[in-house]
Amino acid sequence: MISREQQTEQIALEQGISAEDSLVLAYIARHSEFIGMWMINNPHELKDAVRRFRTLRSKKSILEDIFAVNVLGMNDDEFMAHLRNVKMKEYINIAASDMCFGAPCLEVTANVSAFASAGCEAAYFYASNMLKAAHGTPRDEEGREVGFCVIGLGKLGGWELNFSSDIDVIYVYGSDLGKTDGADSLDNHTFFNRMAEYITRIIGERTKDGIVFRVDLRLRPDGDRGALAMPVRSYETYYETYGQSWERMMLLKALPVAGSKGVGEAFIRTVKPFVFRRSLDYNLMKDLEDIKKKINKRVELKGANVKHVKLGCGGIREIEFVVQTLQIINYPSNNNVFNSNTLRSLKILADADLLTPETSEMLTESYCFLRKLEHMAQIENERQTHTVPEKTETYPLYLERCGFATADEFETRYAEVTKRVNGEFAKLFKDAESDEGVMLVFDEDIAPDEAAVILKQLKINEPQECIKIIRRVMAGQKNRPRTSGDRQILKSLFIMILNGLGGKAGSVEVLANFERMFTSNTTIYMLHDIFSVAPVIIQKLINIFSYSRYLTDQIMSNRDLLDYIYDPKPMDFTAEKIKEDLFQYTEKYRDKEDLIPEAARIRHKMFVFNAGYAYLNKQTNIIETMRALTELARGTLDFAFSHVYEKLVERYGVPRTEDGRECGYLLVGLGKVGSIEMSFGSDIDLIFLYEGYGATDGEKSITNQEFYSKMVQRGITFLSAYSHNGYLYKTDMRLRPSGSSGTLVTTLAGFEEYQRKGAMLWEKQALMRSSVINYNSPLTAEFERIKAQALYICLIGDEGVKEIYEMRMRIENEKGLPYEKNDIKAGYGGLLDIEFAAQMFQLMHGCKFGELHTPNTHDAIHSAKDLGVISSRDFNSFHKGYLFFRHLENLVRIYDNTDTSRLPKEDKLLDRLAEFFGYKSGGAALLDEYNNIRRSVRAAFKRVFGKE
Repeated sequence: MISREQQTEQIALEQGISAEDSLVLAYIARHSEFIGMWMINNPHELKDAVRRFRTLRSKKSILEDIFAVNVLGMNDDEFMAHLRNVKMKEYINIAASDMCFGAPCLEVTANVSAFASAGCEAAYFYASNMLKAAHGTPRDEEGREVGFCVIGLGKLGGWELNFSSDIDVIYVYGSDLGKTDGADSLDNHTFFNRMAEYITRIIGERTKDGIVFRVDLRLRPDGDRGALAMPVRSYETYYETYGQSWERMMLLKALPVAGSKGVGEAFIRTVKPFVFRRSLDYNLMKDLEDIKKKINKRVELKGANVKHVKLGCGGIREIEFVVQTLQIINYPSNNNVFNSNTLRSLKILADADLLTPETSEMLTESYCFLRKLEHMAQIENERQTHTVPEKTETYPLYLERCGFATADEFETRYAEVTKRVNGEFAKLFKDAESDEGVMLVFDEDIAPDEAAVILKQLKINEPQECIKIIRRVMAGQKNRPRTSGDRQILKSLFIMILNGLGGKAGSVEVLANFERMFTSNTTIYMLHDIFSVAPVIIQKLINIFSYSRYLTDQIMSNRDLLDYIYDPKPMDFTAEKIKEDLFQYTEKYRDKEDLIPEAARIRHKMFVFNAGYAYLNKQTNIIETMRALTELARGTLDFAFSHVYEKLVERYGVPRTEDGRECGYLLVGLGKVGSIEMSFGSDIDLIFLYEGYGATDGEKSITNQEFYSKMVQRGITFLSAYSHNGYLYKTDMRLRPSGSSGTLVTTLAGFEEYQRKGAMLWEKQALMRSSVINYNSPLTAEFERIKAQALYICLIGDEGVKEIYEMRMRIENEKGLPYEKNDIKAGYGGLLDIEFAAQMFQLMHGCKFGELHTPNTHDAIHSAKDLGVISSRDFNSFHKGYLFFRHLENLVRIYDNTDTSRLPKEDKLLDRLAEFFGYKSGGAALLDEYNNIRRSVRAAFKRVFGKE
């Protein structure tokens, strides 16, 4: 089979392109799949692309190519296709310059930036003319035309874009006083915001021809909530009033790239006093240290030692940060130090004696080296990646285009460069103070017993064992001892860790986990980078190591999760967003069906880790944690069953009712997933309902019952299949009608009939804690009607109350005894006391009070109190017990990700639970509190059931 490289060369020769340039195109096709496929599909465009070879491209020359045709005679789709076509020809030239013609880094990045600026200019020209034709020219109150400008930020502003960068821009216009002079007039603010939307769509919308650039507008005032475009004066007011240090650094690279030159210059003049203060801001260094927290943003990595050339230790961002920090601090005394381009700035800083010539040269060479690596990673498939593709099939090709003969040669060079860069970067944040006492811990002339005394003074438990770990880490492995540089970094790390470890119950286990992390030099330097300016993260990581062996093991197996510690994600996700996220995350495996469950497990673990991290560090309360875990479970279940449904439809067709309508289905969660009370390690109680009898409409037709039975079986397998990444959820369907003896799936009519005639009281209690998981189903309202009629039509009498009480006692006898078993759920005065009491209130009074129609126990007892159904005394006992027990249950479960509801017997684990709750006297105090609360809950339980 002819290769892409050979096919491209053959096509180029057929188009009359010289043999030399045909080989260049073939080489590009060999290394860039997306450019290669475009060349094969667009052979008639190759001559025009080659015309650009060996020329110094500029914004002017690129605009000449764009405007070589009458763009105003085009409609939106035609113009967008034209821009994308010009882009591909320009990118062929850029790829040739970078890979074949030896163009320097400055020239390559300038070419990409010139095209981006030209693309914005062309989009502005087109959008402006179209909007003016519709609404007239925007004018101020004195009749003068008001201008508009696109301000480039980041790499666009610095004229140093990557091969696959997005572009950071903000939109600015002259004045919002006035309106357009057309028949369909708009005020200036509306007009220019429409223009901003128009330009963003032209540049950033992905069409069948691809995309020009991804447009990022989040750097504007107020981020995603702010107006897309604002007048110059509004920017001035915002930055004077609310501007932060990170925005000062961001505006260092502000550059007008399209539109009105006058408006752009006015904007730069306006923000300059904010960016560059007249005198040194003595709070600035602290602010700059805080900004460093944002340098390691969320990065999609695939292994613990993956090389991230932008955000990793010794990466591009560190060079940029050194440059920008020196510029912004020294500008008040030397206005000439500023330039928005990193490479030019390095020379300027050396000329100003702010960097030594050797350092400037080293950083320049390192920057060009790292940018080359970045470009060569991105050129293959136009992905916005900054990671060296070590574990891919095309890694040898990557090394080839980067100029390395072997992987070892590359490894050596990469390590040298990043180590030197990080060394220079670290100088900006050196701590002038040192703790001489703690430093003695690392002195090998100090005996371990003497060193242990120092740790004891720091209130570190089991100091002798801790010293052994520290000395072992400092020494390194026999075949790979630590270098002096490594030892210095480790000393800094251990000082920070030891200062956060005082008084912790599990100090030995915590240090042992750090030992596991410190086996990788990459991790050592990364953690030092983070901890130096964000020491609060140390305590948060210590909490993970102390309270959860499960989350600790996740970190050890996937260092990417450190991103969630540095930059924790919000816990306000919904089931719908989780489902959408899982579909997006697994999209690339659509043609490899067996990999989709594994990819889902990996993604799911990240969400669980984020929830656990937030919970253990008390960033969310227990109610919020259970809600987040429930939304995660519901979204995951909906994703799994939707995926299985799609696959079954492909094989059997769409299930239809007997009258030909598409047959809907319901996933109904019971237990914790139904009551919004999911905890770590919880199983899923589930029933499956479908609309009615019928058959699928495919060639291989089966009955709806067969279809949905297969769907349930495969869905359960999807969720519960175990791999090295664990499993998603264990599922239990024994609460379905007729239990284990019943069919896996039930029609809605059959379910309603069962609830009306055959359901026992305990089954009604189970139904009380139910809710629909795929709630967008049109059958949801019908289920809620059936549920309401089953539960809230009639009052239960004394016999019903007695039956609920006896059922609770039976469960305690079977599962909760003896008392010393300390079963948080089923034991004496446990969670089931509270749940059964709440359900009794709901069944007794739900026909009168709609407020009691909730699956959630916490909400139910609150509603019962508000309605006067329960006394304040009993509510307080239940409420305190509920929150305390839920905390205990989640803490016990998150330690090993088990579904246990019993307190641990080991004193060390009890001490850690006590520490979380703030009991200074350890596990004994926690047990006392637990027993007091369970006695209080049982007393309230007896009162509400009339058993006192």
